[in-house]
Amino acid sequence: MLDDLARWKNDKDFWIEGDSSDYHVLYKAAQEIAINDISGLILEIGVRLGGSAFVTFKAFQDAQGGHYNRRFIGVDCYGSWAPSFTNEMKIAAKRNLFEYAWENHIDYTLLELEDTEFIERYADGVPTYNRTLWETKGKQYKPDDIEWKRTINEYSLVHLDGPHRMEDVVVETDFFEPRVVQGGIIVYDDVDKPKKYDHDVFEPTLLVRGWELIERTGSKASYRKL
Repeated sequence: MLDDLARWKNDKDFWIEGDSSDYHVLYKAAQEIAINDISGLILEIGVRLGGSAFVTFKAFQDAQGGHYNRRFIGVDCYGSWAPSFTNEMKIAAKRNLFEYAWENHIDYTLLELEDTEFIERYADGVPTYNRTLWETKGKQYKPDDIEWKRTINEYSLVHLDGPHRMEDVVVETDFFEPRVVQGGIIVYDDVDKPKKYDHDVFEPTLLVRGWELIERTGSKASYRKL
């Protein structure tokens, strides 16, 4: 089952797992982006132990190596009131995610920030660095031979699984909506928990703004920008 994809363990006992459900919604959204080659950053707010990030990695990998030349970003301050959000958990999550990324040639960055901090600091885009060298005579390189910095302010896939108060979801959506490219997708988590925020109240605003529902099952809902 696709929801089993949110768990991974290697021979070094490095492991990744999720604490949600209905991961197939996220998997199919990521596959759509990969297969259709929709450009832009892939970003998740709310990483925890990395289950959703791993599902996203797998979706791109399964799409015939669609993870190559992609930038994956996770944003999480690990500042929850829950007792399980310890420094040890944060360190383990970093170790495990970067181990998997390294083993599978995935360009992944984990930013230890609150969602509001990310919105404030990266409003003008995320600087990315990708060194490409062209060989010159004598196997020497000149400064002009290095193409490495690009600031990207477009997103193809955004997964919102951070704070779930209505005001938080509205602020995050208002930030990412104009930055998601046409055909890009936003996936919302915990839409089945109205005590956190009532997604039924929020959804009509999203549809009026030019988004279409792809799938809503259990805890997750995905929307495509028209």
